[in-house]
Amino acid sequence: MNQHSTAERPDAAERPAPAPARGAWRTVAAREIVVRATDKTFIVTSLITVLIIVGGAAFMSFMNGRDSTDTVAVTGALAQERVEAASELSSGADGPALETAEASDADAAREMVSEGDADLALLQGDDGWVLITEDGTTGTAGDYLVQAVSSAAQAENAAQLGVDLQELNRGTDVTVEGVESSSDSAQARILGLVFAFVFYMAAITFGMAIAASILEEKQNRVVEIIATSIPVGQLLTGKLVANMVLAFSQLIVYAAVGLTAATFLDLGINIGWILGSTGWFIGFFVVGFAILAAIWAVVGAMADRTEDLNASTGPVIFLLVAVLLGGTAASGTLQAVLSYLPVFSSVIMPMRLVEGTASWWQGLIAAAIALVTVVLVMIWCGRLYRRAVMRTGQAFTWAQVLRRKV
Repeated sequence: MNQHSTAERPDAAERPAPAPARGAWRTVAAREIVVRATDKTFIVTSLITVLIIVGGAAFMSFMNGRDSTDTVAVTGALAQERVEAASELSSGADGPALETAEASDADAAREMVSEGDADLALLQGDDGWVLITEDGTTGTAGDYLVQAVSSAAQAENAAQLGVDLQELNRGTDVTVEGVESSSDSAQARILGLVFAFVFYMAAITFGMAIAASILEEKQNRVVEIIATSIPVGQLLTGKLVANMVLAFSQLIVYAAVGLTAATFLDLGINIGWILGSTGWFIGFFVVGFAILAAIWAVVGAMADRTEDLNASTGPVIFLLVAVLLGGTAASGTLQAVLSYLPVFSSVIMPMRLVEGTASWWQGLIAAAIALVTVVLVMIWCGRLYRRAVMRTGQAFTWAQVLRRKV
């Protein structure tokens, strides 16, 4: 009789629960959030990460403030005089030094900026001046150029036309243009790399926490006690929801700290553009993390000891490393194909969208594929979890799991 009941316990756990237990996952999620949020290791790790973000921003600000030389492409003597005046203004305020590089014409000057042979280009237009930059933002050197051009034009107009204010300001407008669209700028690439690394770290940190928590409850046979009150599926749902909430909340905190530090330290980052571009990253982050969280739950249920857990994480770690490398190194056709593959799409598709190499409808297709995958993975992993988590004294391998020998 005892032997029979033990063998049938997983099936019993899968039977529908009474109606009052169907919302038990909320209680499980609330408890999991409180336990994790008050854990010393979690708190210390989060604080260290915040300090690293602030320290990195401070280091970038320090490096930006050091003496540097920016090259300005020009096409005539008057533009060269304006750069020299700007260099005097900059040196007086401990800003970057400015040097000129002669270009044959306006197109050549733009090409120099595009190819990286010059940091900026100053061109005289029909009514004013045009400042060419890589991403459409002026930066410190550009600000001094704008100031020098405006001051010189005002002085010349005042000498020629008297004190008429309208005439005095003629020709002082400076239009800033980028040789690339903002979505193709270096900021888009940096933003994509940052989110790729954050996704990788969140998947590792919270994934291991999910697996370790499930293994601990399995070893202490706590899950068997819980299974008498609520369905095991409710327990799994609560754990996954709790860790997704924690991961998302941590992501928001890190992003807020980073953007605040960038603003106060004046790193020249286009905050408005970044805020408008994060929507794709956040949406794909949630979907990709949901898939991985379900897989991590199976990893914890498969193990019987900590040693077993360490052995079964290999394929998941390999997948995460592949996702990180795909997001940082893939290009061309390979990048386009991977951007539709779930989990990979959580990193690569948002990066393509902000860089302008993918259209919004392509992002929606990738999101739809990922959502369907979430549903299928949740159903599959839920079944494996319910079967494996109640069986102690035996560790399962991925081969057994994939062959359904659990």
